[in-house]
Amino acid sequence: MIKKSTFIIFAAIGLGACSSFGDEGENSTSSPATLATLAPARGYVDFVDTRSLASNLVGFNLSRTHSGAVLTATTIFPKNDNFDGQLFPITQDDKSKIIFEYRVNDPAPTSSAPTIQKTVAYTLSNSQLRNITEIVIRTEDKNYSLPL
Repeated sequence: MIKKSTFIIFAAIGLGACSSFGDEGENSTSSPATLATLAPARGYVDFVDTRSLASNLVGFNLSRTHSGAVLTATTIFPKNDNFDGQLFPITQDDKSKIIFEYRVNDPAPTSSAPTIQKTVAYTLSNSQLRNITEIVIRTEDKNYSLPL
């Protein structure tokens, strides 16, 4: 009998607590904007890419694959330095071409050392290539175009 009455008491307390949570939400005047968030108080900072463009291209190629294509671009760097390169897609209004910038993370400049070729790649899917007539790669010197 005591176990049954303690169960009823705890059930009543539990249900009473649940009903108070529901009432608070209905009578609350707080808007969703004042709820706690993980976003920074002053908003997100816009990302600014400080990498420079590669000076020139030695070669570039588009190799078709079953699921799309692989775009490769090669440039020359000083051999003793560690350069990090990337083909970075640029958003633009013309949907008939894709524009990439060959961006590099330059280490400190050194003397004229022997050079080495470095190749970077970017994978494109069939859906990305649909309706594309040209791929452009930008460098410091000029734009390189690859008609499709």
